[in-house]
Amino acid sequence: MTQVLRGRLAVMLAFLASPAMARTSTERPLARVEATEGTGGVAAAALESWWWGEAKELERTGKLTNVALDLPFLGIRFKSGSAHYRQSGSAHQLVFEGEGSVAVTPPTVAETTHLARVLDQNLSAISFQRALVDWTGDWAPVLEGPATAPDSDDLRTMLVHGARDGVAGRLSGAILNGEARYWSILLQQGETYYRIAVDDLEQTPVAISVGSRTQNATKARDYRFALAGAYALPADYLQSPHPVRPRPRLIDALHADVKTTIDDDRQVIGKASLDLQSYHDELRALRVYLEPTLQVRSVRGSDHAPWGSRQAQAIPEDGFENHLEDNELWIYPPRPIGAGEEFQVIIEYAGGDFLGDRGDGYFYVGARTTWFPNPTQYDDPMSARMTFTAPAKWALMASGELTERSVRDKLATTIWETDSPNLAHGFNIGPYEGKTIEDDGLVISAYAYRDRGMKAVATDLMNAYRTYSHYFGDIQRSKFNAVMQAAWFNQSFPNLIYLDPATTYVSSSSKQANEIVLHEMAHQWFGHEISPAGPADTWLSEGFAEYASWLAVQMLDGDSERIEDIAHRARMVLSVPSSKLSNLSEAGPVSLGPRLHWINGHRDSQNAYQGIVYSKGAYTLHMLRMMLYDFTRPVPAGDAGFIAMMKSFVDENRGQRLSTEDFRRHVERHLGMDMQWFFDQWIHGTTLPKVKFENKVKKRDDGKYDVILRARIEEAPDGFRLIVPYVLEFEGGVFSGLLDARTGENEVIKVAPAKPKKVKIDPWKASLIQS
Repeated sequence: MTQVLRGRLAVMLAFLASPAMARTSTERPLARVEATEGTGGVAAAALESWWWGEAKELERTGKLTNVALDLPFLGIRFKSGSAHYRQSGSAHQLVFEGEGSVAVTPPTVAETTHLARVLDQNLSAISFQRALVDWTGDWAPVLEGPATAPDSDDLRTMLVHGARDGVAGRLSGAILNGEARYWSILLQQGETYYRIAVDDLEQTPVAISVGSRTQNATKARDYRFALAGAYALPADYLQSPHPVRPRPRLIDALHADVKTTIDDDRQVIGKASLDLQSYHDELRALRVYLEPTLQVRSVRGSDHAPWGSRQAQAIPEDGFENHLEDNELWIYPPRPIGAGEEFQVIIEYAGGDFLGDRGDGYFYVGARTTWFPNPTQYDDPMSARMTFTAPAKWALMASGELTERSVRDKLATTIWETDSPNLAHGFNIGPYEGKTIEDDGLVISAYAYRDRGMKAVATDLMNAYRTYSHYFGDIQRSKFNAVMQAAWFNQSFPNLIYLDPATTYVSSSSKQANEIVLHEMAHQWFGHEISPAGPADTWLSEGFAEYASWLAVQMLDGDSERIEDIAHRARMVLSVPSSKLSNLSEAGPVSLGPRLHWINGHRDSQNAYQGIVYSKGAYTLHMLRMMLYDFTRPVPAGDAGFIAMMKSFVDENRGQRLSTEDFRRHVERHLGMDMQWFFDQWIHGTTLPKVKFENKVKKRDDGKYDVILRARIEEAPDGFRLIVPYVLEFEGGVFSGLLDARTGENEVIKVAPAKPKKVKIDPWKASLIQS
């Protein structure tokens, strides 16, 4: 390691080795705190300096022998090793090297199964050799006798990991705001790293992540961390096995007025005025989210008084600048802000490397939510007024509605506004051409690098809008822009839809409606009109939007064949054997949400998140619809019960963040029965049963007919239940009913006055079973 590379990293390790290494003039800081006259900024700067080892307060080196640290669901044991302990007021830091272990006792069976599978460890004895621990509170380890301070290049890597995770900023924020508990623990086990966080400001306060090495184990950038465990607090599980814990917040985001100027080189100059309200008795530090390539120029209040700020910078490592993944910006008011007080902060910034260039003049907005200083990450709706000034040669579309456009000196200025608070605000820009269609006040435009076929894309979106309005109710938004972007993902903002190139051109050239396009329009209802309460409820957005696309396909095609084909494909996806599993469904329940993204050594070729949250989530809604459907009537008349249930769910909860439990209670109200078993099986469970359906018709002595319906459920636990529709077709009409079946052999006999022409159990592939 060269002297230049040691730079700030040497400062970080100064307390680990003696003598301390001097910094060179070529150092660049990993993080910056601009001190102001306000106590928050000054205190943050001092704590930051202490965290990096620049300020010496209480320090001691010694041995740790059988020292226990007990946290919710976690028991950490420092069995034997050397440690360096530092303290500054209520902030603590411990660096350990030796032998240690962690015992994890997740709160539920499903969580235990998932964590054991992802970590591939005995959860009662996860070993580690090194640890970096930062925390607030009163706990302090007892060190014994003299010992040599830990000294290793691996510790350097761990400290960089801690910096990348924003520990210093979060620690200082917790101290300044007087929070009683915050823990950040980084453990190294050979070439694997574990991050453990206990953070009262998170919706799931206990989080366990595992780091997967990609190339070189000595560099922080070569590790990617996956969230493996995310738990509420123990008391929450006494109330429910699936607790819904609202995320505590320091502030309420009210409104953002964002002014953005983009030049020919895609560089950005921005100014954001954020209207906020404090939820804290004495707010001294708050976090907003900003793309790291955008550098803050100033932070001030509405009275022009300067605020302190801390923003992540680049790490000079091995001859290149490694930009941090941490996009947190911490800001510090010059005085404490009281609970209930409304205030404004104005942030000016510049940069722009987040506008990714595909290489041929087309680019995309890589920072989907952090292109401006955003006080919320999909969890606090706010209204917005966004003003963009950019070269007029490019088309620019944003969320909200366009209220003003002007052109001067080859620069176009557009203003976009939202009428109601939204969870997400975005834009796209590029050399687009498009087509617009309008019908009865509904205006939809579709843009791509050429306008050929864009009318078909706009038509698909309009048809989807009409379908969803019929099934889920009206929404205020009636003007939409769909924009192709040079990146391989699709996303929906209020009034704005991103489509990747393949989706755009396949949709424009196909005579059939594109399911992905339909899915993204559905997010205007599920994602924006109502939204999930937390990660465990992600299926209420993604699974619902996926099923909405199934509905739209069925409505637009006018028959049941395509929905049966889509359902069959979903069954196939979930039935295919996965790594170490008999089928993909066993990878975890729907309620694991985004944690089904596995990025460790066990990563499956199948996408568990896509297959389970999207497909299984959609199928869950399909089964509910089939339990309500009147097969004696065609679509959509036969959906009267389902439509009533879904319309009232949206209408009664507009603008709300909803949990699976909220939806369960709503379903029970409409079905008139206890549905806990249903959600336990399909949202919180992993069973994918094997079912054999049979029917037999026998003539009776009285001239009538016995219609015998059988369902045999296998490869399912005792008590597993299916409510499956059946249809009897006669010369004079149709009769339908529901077969209530449990694990094992089930038989129902229906007496019919005539011999049915056709008997069908499980029409439209109404139940999710192994294919």
